Amino acid sequence: MSTGRGIFWSPNKIDESAFKAIIWSSAAVALPFVPFRLLARWKLFHKLFVDDALVVFAYSLLLTYVIVWQEYADDLYLVVRVSTGVEAPPVDIFSRIKRWLLVQIFHIVLSGFCLWAIKLAFLLFFRRLGQNVRHQKFIWWSVLIWNIITFVVWMGIVKWSCIATSPERTIGNYASLPDRKTD
Repeated sequence: MSTGRGIFWSPNKIDESAFKAIIWSSAAVALPFVPFRLLARWKLFHKLFVDDALVVFAYSLLLTYVIVWQEYADDLYLVVRVSTGVEAPPVDIFSRIKRWLLVQIFHIVLSGFCLWAIKLAFLLFFRRLGQNVRHQKFIWWSVLIWNIITFVVWMGIVKWSCIATSPERTIGNYASLPDRKTD
């Protein structure tokens, strides 16, 4: 058993099956609200709006996110187990780390677009809601610009050099081997 810190982080706080249950539950809880929203809009206004399309887009990104994690969570948990010294590295560890790093890139981009699609849906809804409010346009544009800036900053603060690289370089640059305690 390792007593030191892992290469990437400490041992799992949530096991893999619980993680998968949580992400699928999240998607399942959100599912009824999307068709309900679309049906309500169609019944009330006899049309759908751009913000509805953004919500459907965000939900499709959420489903894609969940499916990807369902498929590749084992790589995440393998990296944690190996980095914390719980498990010896398998022969294919570098290919598994490489796949995990690619999933991390996908995760960052996908979650960002999902979040900002919902933000933009809210902005478009409030723009339509406050069309006749005197100073609403100034506030709306200010919030839109703020959201664009935060999206760019959010994408800019990601350490792409850590995850968009080879597994060997990632381990060499950002990791230290866990301390081994012998009994």
